[in-house]
Formats: sequence, C-alpha cells, structure tokens
Amino acid sequence: MVKAVAHSMVVFKKVQADPWGLSLLGLQRTNRKKHKRVNQFFFKRKVSRRKSFKKRAIRYVYRLDIVNIREPRRRYKKRFTSIRIVKFFYLTLFYFQFRRMARAARKKDGFFEGHYCLALEGRMLTFLYRTGFVSDMFEALAFVRNSFLTLNRRVLNFANQQVALYALLALHVSIKKKVYFSLLVRLCINRRSLFNAPRYIYISY
Repeated sequence: MVKAVAHSMVVFKKVQADPWGLSLLGLQRTNRKKHKRVNQFFFKRKVSRRKSFKKRAIRYVYRLDIVNIREPRRRYKKRFTSIRIVKFFYLTLFYFQFRRMARAARKKDGFFEGHYCLALEGRMLTFLYRTGFVSDMFEALAFVRNSFLTLNRRVLNFANQQVALYALLALHVSIKKKVYFSLLVRLCINRRSLFNAPRYIYISY
C-alpha cells in the first residue's frame, strides 16, 4: 500500500512538471540540444520550400546566344502567289482596293481587262514609274509624297490619285535636273535600265 502511494505521488509530480508530455517526444526543456536540432530541421525545411515556390513562380529567361530560336514557317498556297506579287508591286494598294477596282470596272461598258488595267496603271505612282524617270516604285512614291509632281498644274501628294486621259503630269522645277541626271547615269554609265516608255504615254522634255 505504501509502495503504491509512493508510485502514484511520483507519477503525479511528473505529470505536474510535464503536463503536455514533452518528455515522451524528446522536446522537454531539460533536453535543449534535441529541441534545437528539431527546430533547425523544420526551419530549414520551411526555407527550402519557400525558395522552391519562388523559383516556380519566376519565369525562366532563356539566353538568346545559346538557345536557337525556331521561327514558325508560314505556309502559303501556290494558287495565290501571283496575287501577292501584284499587291507587293503596287505598294500602296490593299486587297479590298483591288476588289473595289474590279467591281467598278465590271460595271463599265467595254472590256473588263482594259478598264481594270486603266484603274491600276492610271494612278500617279504607277504613271510616274512607267515614264522611266525613276528607278523603282519606292523612288516614285517618295517623289509623289514630297509634292514633286504636278497634275494639270496642281500640286498633289496622293499616290493613288487617278490620272485621267489627256492629263498633263509634270515634274517640279527644283527636282527636274536631278531626275534627268539620274536617268542619264542609269542609261549610259550603269546601263541598268532601258528607256522604253509605253505607247499610251507621250513624253516631252
């Protein structure tokens, strides 16, 4: 009886000193080394998880000098290549403008091909290019936009301006000598072009 009472008193003191049962888990205050070791383990684990989460959140930046960027290839149908070439040649026209010209030419009397070619070639940009005074369409576009052309003695800078039949297209006085000299260089010195103006244009120097 005395031994049982003494044992119960010992158990009561242990429970009173350690009510949470930390001695069973090895986390009692008396065992500070083990407690510190366990805290460091969980703290390091928390830090590593936080770092890994930040790495997943940040996008990876590829180095352009190492990674070969693969450009996507655009596939075109060979059926429509001629339409694209014509569009690139005329520079300032879009597909809907080609369709609009075709509808207008279809409503007129006569040959559809003649009216449609007149609508395409009868603009200031192509009219200047067909004269042969400029080397390419880009130079003709620069002349038109810089107001170096006059149509029936009116200065115009709209490239798609229609030139009517029997209209007079002239170069500005300030640019005329330069155009003549560049034409002479292309014809005689470089021999890069032939001065063959179309028959529907009368050129007067």
